[in-house]
Amino acid sequence: VQRTADERALYDVALRSLSEAVIMLDHEFVARFFNEAARGLVEAGRRFGPTLLEAIPGLPEEARTVLLAAVLKGTPARGITSLEIDRELRWFDFEAIPLKHPVYRMMVVASDVSERVTRERQQERHQEELAAAAESIARERGLYQGILGALHDSVVLLDDDLSVVYANPPGRRIADALGPDGPGLAGLPQLRDAFNEAATTGTPNNGRLKLYVHGETRWFD
Repeated sequence: VQRTADERALYDVALRSLSEAVIMLDHEFVARFFNEAARGLVEAGRRFGPTLLEAIPGLPEEARTVLLAAVLKGTPARGITSLEIDRELRWFDFEAIPLKHPVYRMMVVASDVSERVTRERQQERHQEELAAAAESIARERGLYQGILGALHDSVVLLDDDLSVVYANPPGRRIADALGPDGPGLAGLPQLRDAFNEAATTGTPNNGRLKLYVHGETRWFD
C-alpha cells in the first residue's frame, strides 16, 4: 500500500511539472486529477456538465468528435478545438488517451496553440484579401480595356513612373514612342509639357503632337 502511495505521489509530481495541460479522468469520466496548466480547461468543461460524458454535447464539434471516438472506440484520438476560458477564446491541440488503470479511465493532454492558430488565420485572411484585390483589379482592368479598346481615338495609360501600362490599338504608335525604343517624354517636348502641366494642376490638358511612326510623320491632337 505504501509503495502504491509513493508511486502515485511520484506520478502526480511528474504530471504537475509538465507545461502541457494534463487531465486524468476516472471510470465515471470525472476529472480526478489535473495539473495547473489544465485548470482553465477543467473549469470551462464543467460549465457543460460535471462529467465528460455530460459535458460532451455542449463542447465544440471538433472536441466532441475526438472525445467520442476515444470513448466509444477505446483508442487514442487527437484534434484541435477552441474553448472560451476567462472570456477569451483559446485554441488547443489535444489528445484523448484511453487507459487500462484501476483508477483512471482516460488521460487528456492539451497544448495551448492559440498564437499559432491566430497567426495562421491572419495569414489566411491576408491571402484571401490579396486574392480578392487581384480579382477586382483584373476585373476592372478588363472592363477598362474593353471600353478603351472600342474607341477609335488613341488611348495610352501611364503609371506613376511614366511607364506605359496600357494602350489601345490606335494608341500603340504613341506607346511605342514612349517605350524604351522610342524618344520618350524627353524627346517629345509637346507631350512632355502637356503631361507635366496636367500632373501639376490635376486638370486635363491638350495640344498637338508630331510623331515619326514607321517611316512616316504623323500628327496627333
